[in-house]
Formats: sequence, structure tokens, C-alpha cells
Amino acid sequence: MKIELLVVGKSTIPYIKEGIDDYVKRLKHYVSFQIRYIDDIKGTKNLSEEQQKQLEGNKILALLDKSDFVILLDEHGKEHTSLAFASYIQKRMLSGAKKVVMVVGGPYGFSKDVYDRANDKISFSKMTFNHEMIRLIFVEQLYRAFTIINHEPYHHEWLIFPHQFTSNHIRYHHMMLRNEHVSICFAKQTLREEDFRFSNKVV
Repeated sequence: MKIELLVVGKSTIPYIKEGIDDYVKRLKHYVSFQIRYIDDIKGTKNLSEEQQKQLEGNKILALLDKSDFVILLDEHGKEHTSLAFASYIQKRMLSGAKKVVMVVGGPYGFSKDVYDRANDKISFSKMTFNHEMIRLIFVEQLYRAFTIINHEPYHHEWLIFPHQFTSNHIRYHHMMLRNEHVSICFAKQTLREEDFRFSNKVV
């Protein structure tokens, strides 16, 4: 599966660009990932907010294939914990989707046509971030998701699917946590592939 982040306007803040570049390099170890930039709309002073959203929306839609699974990063989307987001990414991979496209809109959000095309919406916070900052937050969370899926120590919690769930796994993770308390809980949602979580926190 390929994952693509589609954004309006290039990243211009140096420390944000540096952070994004770092996580993009890390992500290539796990998945085919790229960021595609849409040029800013020119002459926005003479446009209404709706007109600007429509023009940006037309550019977004022009870059999407019919088979793309499109997810909007939107304030009205569903919020996830990092573990839940990792589970969400894992399920998209298992669904057979060839390409997942995550979209960050411009300063005024998305046009109606883009909302109609989207397959899902997710939110990273109820707080408002500028459209450059959310790019860095997204690539970090995507990297974190893949370390969770692969049981690597970046996040300190792991997702275990039923076919992986054995007594050896419990002993192995117990050793990784250096004899700290290991707790097991089911995913909050009822899913076909119910997720298990190993944590050094008491649940």
C-alpha cells in the first residue's frame, strides 16, 4: 500500500520543514510514502472564502484517482489515540487499498466537492493548528503508528492481532518491559480483528 499526504502550499517554516524531512526519511523504512504539494491560489485578496475553497478543491480532486481511499484531516473528523490510529492504518493495509491519500486543506478548509469525494475524516485535536504545523504532527504520528504496528520501542505500547497472540508473546513483551506490569485490554470497538494492547500502564 502507498500512502500520500496531499497539502495546499509548500512548507516554508525552516524548523517544520526539517522535521517533516526527517520523518519522511524514517517512514520509507516501513511504507511507500510521499508528500505532494498543490500550489497556493493566486490573487486570493479578490476571492471570497468559498471561491478560494472551490479553486483549491478543484486542484485536489484533479490529483486523485478513482481507486484512492481519501481521508481528510479535518476538525470535524473522528479523533484517535496513537494506538487507535495505528490500528486504523493497519486495517487500511489489510483492506487491500492500493493507495491511501491523506489531505490537508488550505486555511479555510475543504470545498463541498472534496467532502463528497472523501471516504473518511480524522482529526488530530480539537485545537486549531496552522496548516504547516499539522503536516509535521501528521508525519510524526504516521511514523509512530508504524513503530506501534511493528512492536518497536518508540511508543512503548504495541498492537497484537489474534493470530500473533501467544503465551510466547506475553513472555517476550514482559521481558522487553523489564518486568514492569504488563496489562492486556481489548479494543474499545467490536472489530473482526480485535486488537490487543500490551502496556506498561495499568488499565
